[in-house]
Amino acid sequence: MLVSSGSLVGARARGVGVGARGGAAGRRGSSARRECTSRCVSSLWGYRAAEPRESRPCEGGEGLRGQRLGGSGDGAGRRGGAPWVCRAAAGGLAASSEGAHGEGGQSVVSSAFALARCLWFCLVTFSLSVPLFVSMLLMSPAVFLFDRDRRAAQHFVNNLWAIVSTSLCYRTRVEGWENVPGKTEAAVFVANHQSNLDIYSLFHLRRPFKFISKVSVFFVPIVGWSMFLTGHVMLKRTDRKSQIAMLNQCRALLRAGVPILIFPEGTRSPTRDLAEFKQGAFKLACEEGVPIVPISLDGTGKIMPTGREWLMNSGSVTVKVHPPIPTEKGSTDPKAVAALAREAIASGLTDYRSL
Repeated sequence: MLVSSGSLVGARARGVGVGARGGAAGRRGSSARRECTSRCVSSLWGYRAAEPRESRPCEGGEGLRGQRLGGSGDGAGRRGGAPWVCRAAAGGLAASSEGAHGEGGQSVVSSAFALARCLWFCLVTFSLSVPLFVSMLLMSPAVFLFDRDRRAAQHFVNNLWAIVSTSLCYRTRVEGWENVPGKTEAAVFVANHQSNLDIYSLFHLRRPFKFISKVSVFFVPIVGWSMFLTGHVMLKRTDRKSQIAMLNQCRALLRAGVPILIFPEGTRSPTRDLAEFKQGAFKLACEEGVPIVPISLDGTGKIMPTGREWLMNSGSVTVKVHPPIPTEKGSTDPKAVAALAREAIASGLTDYRSL
């Protein structure tokens, strides 16, 4: 039951009404009894409604003064200031808010553990990165001369780096090994994108794929430099020439038998929902006549949520590889393939919601 300041007088200390100036809603509220319940949680504020609890009268007029809540509301909230809620119901609102926010409402203790776990992960991956990067640097002349496209030796170092780093912090399970193409087979891997841990988890497939990343990431010390040495694909998202160069590089890699990894959502999902798929990956596969391999990444967004990368919660990750979707060069509809891939990926997510 949310009450604006303008309706407090109209309520006559007996009921709770909504309205900036004590309008019709305020007059109806004036006939109500002075009762409050924890089911005052409003969908206007994005909270889930709590289960009905036993109603009880407001104590000692505390409901008259109310407790102010932040945020902006509907017409009543905008004209009459921030909404008010009786103090007896404030506890129910806080509990419902915490339950609705889930991970966002972590306790101090769990947040401290998540922060410590993230610091440990960063320490491990950085400690490994320096000697492994040096080894990649030393082998780069030979790789460039004899394995310029696949760069299998440097990709092996990437695999080692990612698998050791993640294995010391969370468990990764790969399902559908029978659906993973061979190391020399061209394919376009498509996966949902929830977290910075997605790439780490996909390295558990132990396939020399090349993924597309924005140019700025390649300038990140150690990590970006190793991406450059391994031959991953650069992209300036707003540059048309860069987009054409990226497509030409991907085509050349596929023709050389090198798999490509693309996140068709285009960016990480902050809510772990599956966003609409862009068509680029599917057009590329259909033009080259290579299969699309859908992959569900389940759990990465819970462990390291987008927007809270300084936290690393406990949990495990499942990398589920679905059966490849075949394409025929020049005759397969990319939209139909995209729909099949999206359906497959969604089937492997435990908390899937479509946007």
